Amino acid sequence: VEATANVEWIHSFDYSNSNKISFKTDTNLLFEERVGTITVTYGEVNDTVTVTQSCRQQNRSHKG
Repeated sequence: VEATANVEWIHSFDYSNSNKISFKTDTNLLFEERVGTITVTYGEVNDTVTVTQSCRQQNRSHKG
């Protein structure tokens, strides 16, 4: 089994748990969500998973 991502902010794949692949993501500092894909390969079989990471929240101050 091998997992690869098409973006650098998805990384550090961990295969140590049976039937599970874990990974880490870098914090999204953008003010818009971002999307990446992970491709899991097992022999000749490929499966793709889409990862959507939420955006950074803008600080909104209200003066009244």
